[in-house]
Amino acid sequence: GGLEVEVWSHLPQGSGLGGSSLLAGTLLSAIVVLLGHPAPRPSHLIHATLCIEQWLTTGGGWQDQVGGLVGGGKLGVSSQGTPVTVSTYNIPLSHTFVTSINQHLLLLYTGKVRLARNLLQNVIRNWYAGDPTITSCFSQLRELALRAAGAMLHNDLEMLGSYINDYWSLKKMVASGCEPTMVSKLMTTLQEHCLGMSLAGAGGGGYLYALKARPGPLADSVDLGDLTSDCVEVDQEGLELWVAGEAVTRATEDEDVLNHETLMALLETKNKRFL
Repeated sequence: GGLEVEVWSHLPQGSGLGGSSLLAGTLLSAIVVLLGHPAPRPSHLIHATLCIEQWLTTGGGWQDQVGGLVGGGKLGVSSQGTPVTVSTYNIPLSHTFVTSINQHLLLLYTGKVRLARNLLQNVIRNWYAGDPTITSCFSQLRELALRAAGAMLHNDLEMLGSYINDYWSLKKMVASGCEPTMVSKLMTTLQEHCLGMSLAGAGGGGYLYALKARPGPLADSVDLGDLTSDCVEVDQEGLELWVAGEAVTRATEDEDVLNHETLMALLETKNKRFL
């Protein structure tokens, strides 16, 4: 007896794109339905996937499953205290803005394998030690996420690119060593051709993503050497579960929609909590 499951992914190991979280969430959702239960709500699936990752000692949090299991633009916010709960807000994106993002998106595999768990363990140690640099960076990262959501809400591609650059600067302060020399040289080469860029995940290798300054193939204006860019676009659907050819659920069913008033309230909460 038992159950045999086959999974596969086109992503290389250590890509930084959250493949382990996405496989765990997809498998969990499928097995729940296979056992005769209703498909899990996105909020429950996000938390359950986090538990699986911790049991498997892969580290990480809930950001990968929010980013990959939920489609379109989204903002994930965790509550203060324990147990951790995650609220997911859908960011309405116009067809024109999605098309613009797709035309400007760049995804490059650096060829370097990232060691996320080691980086994350160092960050957690510094957090528990009360390192003022780390705690200050976390506060700034939270505000930056909210402002990036605002840039998407207002269809501002250039502002979003600048926030991506700010994010990577803060990430380097939080996780020392997350930008190898080879990646630094690559980013210097790409700088004048991109609105913003960062390594995916915890850094240290894997994929580099960027918003190009102009649409079209980057190879027309810069020599990438042996590196090639992957085709990439915004996934509007997220996780889809099908049984016998019929769609059972999509992981966007219980999202709140982000608007200007909600965003201002979240920023105000941030100011009261951290400042």
